[in-house]
Amino acid sequence: MNRAQTRELPGNHPFVVQQKFSNEFTTLWNATAQDLCGRIHSLTAAHVSPMIKSHFMFYGDGRLKQWIQYVCYLRVLLSMPTNVLTVC
Repeated sequence: MNRAQTRELPGNHPFVVQQKFSNEFTTLWNATAQDLCGRIHSLTAAHVSPMIKSHFMFYGDGRLKQWIQYVCYLRVLLSMPTNVLTVC
């Protein structure tokens, strides 16, 4: 019994093997997605913040600039998936 072997068709792997490979591969996606989200957030903030400052600094003694930055921050924050909010 210990010497029993199974034979598969060439290029065909059992479902259990395919499932295990897929699970191992997709577990790596979470960290990569969180890293990508953090990079996009920082690049967006670096690009948008100077534009907001130059356009809205002199309205309402800078209070409009603060509100616009806050709204942009909320918009970016709410557009992220919930499992990424803790990282970004």
